[in-house]
Amino acid sequence: MADGITVDYHTSDSNQFLVAKGDHSKEAILAAAVDQNVIDKDDLQEFQAADYYQSNYKVVPAGEDSGYSCWHHRVEKPCRGSYFASVLCK
Repeated sequence: MADGITVDYHTSDSNQFLVAKGDHSKEAILAAAVDQNVIDKDDLQEFQAADYYQSNYKVVPAGEDSGYSCWHHRVEKPCRGSYFASVLCK
């Protein structure tokens, strides 16, 4: 694992995300994602042009009918149960 970074891959209807909890650079996230086989070399080129941002997130359980176990909501400031993450969005 590159520098102890764990990268998660998430999708929405219109975007793809690489999420790394903590304060990490775009380059560190990409290197960890390739090392962990989260993305391959073709995806690497696409994610190099992705938007990079950092924010606090809160995990909220979703309803039974949603098909998801939880939603990750951006929050303006840290709160109990939130985490700070670095994100690439393409």
